Amino acid sequence: AGLKRMAMDPHFVVIRTMCSARVDPEWVLKALSKGADGVLVLAGHPGRCHYEIGNLRTRKRMTLLHNYLDQMGFHPDRFRIDYIDSEEVEGYVEAVNSYVEKVKELGPNPVDMNAPIAPKRLEMPWLDIKPPKKWDEGLNI
Repeated sequence: AGLKRMAMDPHFVVIRTMCSARVDPEWVLKALSKGADGVLVLAGHPGRCHYEIGNLRTRKRMTLLHNYLDQMGFHPDRFRIDYIDSEEVEGYVEAVNSYVEKVKELGPNPVDMNAPIAPKRLEMPWLDIKPPKKWDEGLNI
């Protein structure tokens, strides 16, 4: 995107992985619980994965995660998975910018774990909800 001089929100942080399947759903939960306003996971289009079924595995794991977010006190739109091929620069920029706009509509994440005294922490029922030990346990890919 930078080489094509396409503008992206400067507050968007990119964390690269070799495959979207490497993104552990617990990392998403940790980011949100630490105050991230949103998390966007970009995967290759289903059926076109360099690692055969990585993006299919990601889709199933992240769908499961998405179902937990509301129970854990997070607005479901604070997380999104989207599908973009590595050569789709315009699609990448569009996906990022549209998600940033959606997160701005939601406003700041109400969870502030870094506050000196965090009364909100006492009101977070998701602290007692235990997600599956293995996010892909029982998923037929």
